[in-house]
Amino acid sequence: MAGVAFYLSTLWIDRAKTILQTQDFAAPQYASMRACLLDVAKREGMVGLYRGCVPTLMKTFVGQAAGLVAYDVISQGVGK
Repeated sequence: MAGVAFYLSTLWIDRAKTILQTQDFAAPQYASMRACLLDVAKREGMVGLYRGCVPTLMKTFVGQAAGLVAYDVISQGVGK
């Protein structure tokens, strides 16, 4: 759950980064991350800043669980 909570606190930054990286560099729509965040929040609301977060959160949950299992298996093997 800690990994999911962490990602929820930073996903809005990742969304802006993705928008900036995928915009047309010949004629960019946004000059800065701040301009991007303000425009998305204005057009789509705060929900727009978290659009597409479900796959990331699912991946994070599965990844954190796999890491915990691996740690447990390795620590039990080393402890024997």
